Amino acid sequence: MDILFSNVSVLTPDGVLPNAHVGVSGGKITYVGTEKPDAPSARVIPGADRLLLPGLVNAHTHLPMTLLRGLADDCALQTWLFDHVFPAEERLTGAAAAVGARLAAAEAIASGTVSVSDMYFFAEDIAAAVADTGLKANLSRPLADASPESYDPKTDRRIDELRSLMERFHGYDNG
Repeated sequence: MDILFSNVSVLTPDGVLPNAHVGVSGGKITYVGTEKPDAPSARVIPGADRLLLPGLVNAHTHLPMTLLRGLADDCALQTWLFDHVFPAEERLTGAAAAVGARLAAAEAIASGTVSVSDMYFFAEDIAAAVADTGLKANLSRPLADASPESYDPKTDRRIDELRSLMERFHGYDNG
């Protein structure tokens, strides 16, 4: 066993299991119980007066927008978006998006978040940045068109960006 959380309270669907032991091997939970397992552990983490709960999942993120935090945050939504955010996003680069994604990933990890679902421009830059952090991520490049009757996916460069993202990162780092 790689890690043993010892004498910890565990959050379960039925409530809290006190004085439990949780074993982890190969990055997966392999034991949960009130009896200490017989298997030796490479590392023991004492858990007295601590609660062990599943990692958090943030199902709606725009990671690079950490760079826009505080930008005209006292405006109405439409004013904020159209007069401030969209013009600022027009000036973003892939490198800047990657920096914002790394900052957002650090904040997510620090708060107990283990997985995010993100939709933003520069998806490949974001994917590469997030891959470096160990955070799990479902990523997509946004795609919307205001005139569906004239939309042609064969000529939309965003489709190529989505395809490239999928080819490069689908199943990356063992999923």
